[in-house]
Amino acid sequence: MKHRIMMLCRLCLFLLFLFISGEVYAGGFYIGGGVSLVTLNSDHPSINDQNGIGYLLFAGTKYDKWGIELAATGGPSFSTGPTPGIYYPEDSAEYTILDLGIKRYFHPKNTTNLSPWIGAGLGLHFIDWSTFYYNVDGYGYSISGGVDYQIDPDWFIRGGAVYHDFKSDDFYEYGPYDDTATQINLVVFFLF
Repeated sequence: MKHRIMMLCRLCLFLLFLFISGEVYAGGFYIGGGVSLVTLNSDHPSINDQNGIGYLLFAGTKYDKWGIELAATGGPSFSTGPTPGIYYPEDSAEYTILDLGIKRYFHPKNTTNLSPWIGAGLGLHFIDWSTFYYNVDGYGYSISGGVDYQIDPDWFIRGGAVYHDFKSDDFYEYGPYDDTATQINLVVFFLF
């Protein structure tokens, strides 16, 4: 797990260097939140395919065409089957995602309040059992796309989708497991 955190820190420093070294355009810092429909697919025998609705909180910086963002998704919970190897019985688990990404914004010529975007990032994924001391975690890449709509000089609505692909293992180092997740997000944010 330390290796994964160090890798995420290195990515943060690299992305921060890219933004500090470039010319700054109109934009600023933003924070926001909303709801996320999450679908998780895993070859872990206790998880398999799951769906849930959770929350999405995020903060980032936006320049003319580029942005960097840290997002946290949580809340989706689901039933699990018996665990392999250590044989815990059926339980429930909660799924959390931390995703650090870069976004490229597009500004169509004929519209002033609409900004489509695409993004890529690195995510940490945590699946924690409710009753037993058991968890599955991992890391991988994400790709995303969506559109921001300005409803006020400082307020925006965002609709978007994120695809995650990651490898995971459990607390007892069983694995690796192949996992994918998709999110459909509807959020609001405030630009400072």
